[in-house]
Amino acid sequence: MRKIAVITGARSEYGILRQLLNLLKASTDIDLNILVTGMHLSPEFGNSRLEIIKDGFDPVAEVESLLSTDSEVGVAKSIALGILGLTEELSRIQPHFTIILGDRFEILAAAIAAAHTNSILVHISGGDIASGVLDNYYRHMITKIAQVHFTSSKASMERVLLMGENPEMVFITGSLAYDELLHLDTPKRNELAKELNLQEEKPWGLMVYHPTRSVNESKIEFNAIQGALTRAMEKIDFQIVLLFPNADPGSRGLISDLKEQKNSNWIIHENVSREIYIGLLKESKFLVGNSSSGIVEAPALGLPVLNIGKRQAGREKGGLIVDLEPDLETILNYILKFIKDKETSQIKNKSSSPYGDGHAAPRILNKLLEIPIERNAYPSDFYDNTDLVSALRKIKSLDFKSFSQRSMSVFDILNIKK
Repeated sequence: MRKIAVITGARSEYGILRQLLNLLKASTDIDLNILVTGMHLSPEFGNSRLEIIKDGFDPVAEVESLLSTDSEVGVAKSIALGILGLTEELSRIQPHFTIILGDRFEILAAAIAAAHTNSILVHISGGDIASGVLDNYYRHMITKIAQVHFTSSKASMERVLLMGENPEMVFITGSLAYDELLHLDTPKRNELAKELNLQEEKPWGLMVYHPTRSVNESKIEFNAIQGALTRAMEKIDFQIVLLFPNADPGSRGLISDLKEQKNSNWIIHENVSREIYIGLLKESKFLVGNSSSGIVEAPALGLPVLNIGKRQAGREKGGLIVDLEPDLETILNYILKFIKDKETSQIKNKSSSPYGDGHAAPRILNKLLEIPIERNAYPSDFYDNTDLVSALRKIKSLDFKSFSQRSMSVFDILNIKK
């Protein structure tokens, strides 16, 4: 039996991991161990560990690591606490594989802990990019620590290969975020209205904004969005659901600004379940902010997105995503358009997605059951993958349906043999 540890530190990546966790839990060939850390254990950010337990998962460890701080120095100290606690727990559990997703600082701590406890590190969503934030550094550092890579798109696979990773252990699966879109039962509009104190007959919008590395830049972008929403409400009677940002430097200042809003049409929540969040994406007229869910999940559901600033610059995009600078008047005009225009507010992206087809979880599971469990089977060599990436770039798009439930390496995609 393969012993697997999955480490989660925030509501956002837990929701994306959940379909995979269900498959891992159901497999008779896997001993699943879930470790909870970071924002999950913070009452300030909604104590989302309760959601994990409610979903039927029993964490084997809860590692306190998040300091109540709003500085980069505090984040560094939180990383140190995470390394201490997670190293202790992984030493105790001794998993064959440790699975992590994404680019948050809690996940960097998990990667370092796994590297020093002889666990094979599996990284999901390596090669993605988020400009202007430390997350970019975290993600690429994690890639260099990890031995197995499951990427969400062709461009992300290319970036991981160019970082010198073993091409036999770099796979494309599509994004796990799409799995939930296909398989998750979400509340109906009337149920969402009751749960979130919304008025069913009014149009809804959704705002998800996370701070960038520049506190001043974040403030400018945040104020432009808030100002545009305020002005829009003077012209149209609608409600906006605002979710707390992640626990990054500068987040507490933004949270304080949110809490000062007294308008009854501003519905503020520190945390919502994945079912409710996807339900909001389905029922809202638009999403405004800089969240990656505006790049991956929202377009798949036909939701127009106003992507503010440079945080998602360079990401592959589909659907109706409008990249905007933090100009209040421009944001205002698009908000009014998306609320009023039935055609654009109900657009469906019929083109194939660069992020897959909703079957990433079984692809990852099947590959985890195949690859070696011996740590020495994963050397730390640097691989010059320049030629492989050049060949891969000649392929303009991928048909994920042809993958079936297989994770594809670059050799599979190019149909070549070593």
